[in-house]
Amino acid sequence: MEFVTTHLGPSMMVKDRLPFTDLELIPYGNAKLDDDGNVVCQHGEEECDLNAWHGCILQHHNITESVELIACMMRGKKNRLDTCAEHYRIDVSDVKNCRKSRSVNDILAEYGKETALVNHEGVPAVAVDYVYNVNEQNDLLNHFDSVFCARYETMYHIKLANCM
Repeated sequence: MEFVTTHLGPSMMVKDRLPFTDLELIPYGNAKLDDDGNVVCQHGEEECDLNAWHGCILQHHNITESVELIACMMRGKKNRLDTCAEHYRIDVSDVKNCRKSRSVNDILAEYGKETALVNHEGVPAVAVDYVYNVNEQNDLLNHFDSVFCARYETMYHIKLANCM
């Protein structure tokens, strides 16, 4: 949660990096499937429930609204969807309908498949161009904006505003 609230969210929203990337959030963490095919989250049912809410947000809103809502929700210990939606003036009736009408397993199933493709060690895990590199995680998790800026400049030969 700290990565999203203190690094990713500010980089994407405050420093306006979102237009320069194809960001994808995958709300699954270290969840696993049990013998019956049910999603079991590392930190229990509450984590699975919040991941399902995040999944519904991602499925029904663009990435800008999704990052705003999810980063806001992660600043608290309980579901803050209504508070965050009011703050950003985002209609979340579709998100509520999604969560009400679908099971955690149904919502998180596809995210589990995507997570398995990354082959990560721990969460949060940051993959760049769908490649997870364990040796880069410390820099990505602790200096995300600086790494993002450097990679963007190297790749496109353009220095983004507010990059150090």
